[in-house]
Amino acid sequence: MGLSDHSEQDKKITRGLYELKASAGNSVATLVSVAGTITKHDPDEIAPGGTFLGLWGADGNDLVVQRQGDGWGLSWAKVSASVTTADSSAEPPN
Repeated sequence: MGLSDHSEQDKKITRGLYELKASAGNSVATLVSVAGTITKHDPDEIAPGGTFLGLWGADGNDLVVQRQGDGWGLSWAKVSASVTTADSSAEPPN
């Protein structure tokens, strides 16, 4: 899921790609940011190159995304198993 937010407080736009994590038997899901996709920038300036701009859909095991610098083009990004948990303070298994 691609999301963006314009904060009046710090006058920045935050853009990023998020994974919706749900657990069986739990009625609440969590949005977990996808590493390397979260960018904050001044809305009056061009976003830095490579900034995630939008999620267009999926093509098999790839996500179709638009990033700053793609022009009108799109990029295909491989989907892989997530190692991030909703609780970022949790220690990884040994």
